[in-house]
Amino acid sequence: MVEPALALVLAQGMPSGPSFIEGLLPFAVLAAIFYFLIYRPQAQKQKAHEALVQALKKDDRVVLSSGLYGRIVEVGTNTVVVEASGKVRLTYEKASVARKQDESSADKASK
Repeated sequence: MVEPALALVLAQGMPSGPSFIEGLLPFAVLAAIFYFLIYRPQAQKQKAHEALVQALKKDDRVVLSSGLYGRIVEVGTNTVVVEASGKVRLTYEKASVARKQDESSADKASK
């Protein structure tokens, strides 16, 4: 015969750990944090840069990733020719264009 205290323990069963879904919850939270704080902003920035590069045209004033300010005089498939000062023309990859120069700073630079 089983003693009453042992019967009570056996009737309750073994304590179970967290379920499968409860075990995955911390990983899902970390994945969401990674996506919204790191991956998504970087993907949006890259998409905006690709749109900028595709929209480049002659006479756009640009700033290159090297810090060079200039005006685009020719646009090729993968390259742009930038006039930096007077007749100095430099050929760069399109991807090296960091941003377009806004009109107010372009006016200041030309003076």
